[in-house]
Amino acid sequence: MRLDAFSKKVAEIVPPIHMAMLKKQPDFIAKTRLTFQQLNLMEALRFLGPAKMSDLARLLAVTKSAVTGLADRLIKGKYARRAHEEGDRRIVRLELTPRGREFAERMARYRLDMIRGLFSNISERDRSSYLDILLKIKANIDRESGNK
Repeated sequence: MRLDAFSKKVAEIVPPIHMAMLKKQPDFIAKTRLTFQQLNLMEALRFLGPAKMSDLARLLAVTKSAVTGLADRLIKGKYARRAHEEGDRRIVRLELTPRGREFAERMARYRLDMIRGLFSNISERDRSSYLDILLKIKANIDRESGNK
C-alpha cells in the first residue's frame, strides 16, 4: 500500500479506536474529573519521579505555565505536591503524593488489562509485528526530537 493511502487509512482508523478506549474509561478515572493532559502529567511523574517543571513542559510539549496549571489541579486534588531541591530552594520539583502514586499505578494496571483484552485474540506473530512497528515509530520520534 502506498504511503498516502496508508496514511489516510490510519487517520480514519485510529480516532474511532481511541474514542472507544476513552469510552471504556473506568469510574475510578472518570470520577477524578482530571483532563487527559493532567493524567499524562501523572503518568510522566510515575515514570520520572520528582521532576522540574521545565523538564515536564519539554516532555509534554507544553509551556511551563501550562504545566503549572496542570500541576495546580493535581495539587488541589492531593495527587501531587511541589518539593524544593535540597541545597537550592529555588529549584522546585513536582512529585506524586502517595495518593497520586497509588492512582497512577492503578491507571497503569488498568491500561495493561485493557491492552491484554484488545490483543487477546490476535496471534503472537501479529502482536510481535505490531510491537516491532511501534518500536520503529518510537525510534523515529526520538530521532526527530533529538532523544536517544
